[in-house]
Amino acid sequence: MRSYDQLDHAAFASAADDSTGLDDVLAWLEAERAEVSCELEPVPLDEIARWRTDTATGDLVHDSGRFFAIRGLDVTTNYGPVERWSQPIIDQPEVGVLGLLVREVRGVTQVLIQAKMEPGNINLVQLSPTVQATHSNYDRVHGGAAPRYLEHFLAGTRDRVRVDVLQSEQGARFLRKRNRNMIVEVIGDVPVHEGFRWLTLRQLHRLLRLDNVVNMDLRSVLSCLQFSRWSAGMPTRSDLLAGQHSPLAHSVLAPDDALHTSGELLAWSTDARMRYRLNTRIVPLSEVSRWQRDKWHIAHEDGLYFTVGGVAVRMASREVSGWMQPVIAPTHEGLAAMVLTSINGVPHALMQAKLEAGNRDVVEIAPTVQCITRNYQHLLPEERPEHLSLVTDVAPEHVLFDAYQSEEGGRFFRQQNKYVIVEYHGDLHAVESPNHRWMSIGQLKNLVLYSNYVNVEARSLLACACAVIEGGNA
Repeated sequence: MRSYDQLDHAAFASAADDSTGLDDVLAWLEAERAEVSCELEPVPLDEIARWRTDTATGDLVHDSGRFFAIRGLDVTTNYGPVERWSQPIIDQPEVGVLGLLVREVRGVTQVLIQAKMEPGNINLVQLSPTVQATHSNYDRVHGGAAPRYLEHFLAGTRDRVRVDVLQSEQGARFLRKRNRNMIVEVIGDVPVHEGFRWLTLRQLHRLLRLDNVVNMDLRSVLSCLQFSRWSAGMPTRSDLLAGQHSPLAHSVLAPDDALHTSGELLAWSTDARMRYRLNTRIVPLSEVSRWQRDKWHIAHEDGLYFTVGGVAVRMASREVSGWMQPVIAPTHEGLAAMVLTSINGVPHALMQAKLEAGNRDVVEIAPTVQCITRNYQHLLPEERPEHLSLVTDVAPEHVLFDAYQSEEGGRFFRQQNKYVIVEYHGDLHAVESPNHRWMSIGQLKNLVLYSNYVNVEARSLLACACAVIEGGNA
């Protein structure tokens, strides 16, 4: 995609449909799934082994005091139509590691990924980062083996750390949860263990277009991969002036061509954090209003949002062969959508300042639209999420990306959201508002190097947008 206002859809489709090398990857992934001997069985809340219901609060907690807990959260805010509510929320204060090993072979960027089973995945096994582990996992609280390749992401590694940043997870489900997103360039040979494989960025860009193949954690880390020699060589400014560049390179290397300066966007984000109020306090899970508990579930009385249940996992391909745990299951699928356009030859996304209950810093930069669509069907059009019609009413020829992507498979159960990228041809300023601003993709790529600016849904879409912009040619 070279210019969104003069998009050659036929050429773009041809590039996107080129499956060179993908059949082998997909066959490998399917073989990994076939080898997983896994049984999942619902478990009553009071029968989740090594978990208990606190008699004083009704919270669900692990008997080690580690991993995570399901607690109650009371929220008051001046953001949006609902000023106060309470809900269950995942309290997981420890920081996990999402680490990606990268290397360059004859000018081609390769990343070491694993085919990882997560009990909440719709199809059980998806592509994940080289290391995906909670602190409890790599401290071996579960009594199993340490994650492969963890030593490359610990202090004292001899490899080159390229990215190291704390990133948030879903603010509507986790209380101030963060993971350490790391990208490390390996020095020397690295043995490839069973269940792992080197893939090129080009392959990953194409795999992102398929439903439920690249997991949330890998999408998050990929969004942090900066445009440099990892993207087929860094063009010079003279290359840009001569037109010898990709739109992504232009976006990163020509900040003056962005609609807003980075300083203006930081001021906009800071203003939103000052303008909105988010007051939260932990309350007993047994006292959250409008949520009801029975033998099997904790659920909202209107059947909205999500439910809390228990699951027993029995398998032979992870660090431990079986366990039980609480899980969060969605009641309806969600939508995460990015509206994209070209300004001065630079790809821009219309981004939202969005408040969620579990945010550390009030608001984070989110997709143009991020919602559970079922929750808004009973509302009047003027009460629905801003700019929802830009996505739902778009002509098919203006849809650049449309795929289902799974969310966190370790805590959520079979949750997938529809991820969509559409192009926009209207008045640029007409769609800006106090909560929406155009940002260049390069500006977004810079912001993901800092904590608590870009939320996980936006990071997922950023990874997908880079695949769209590059046309699978990275």
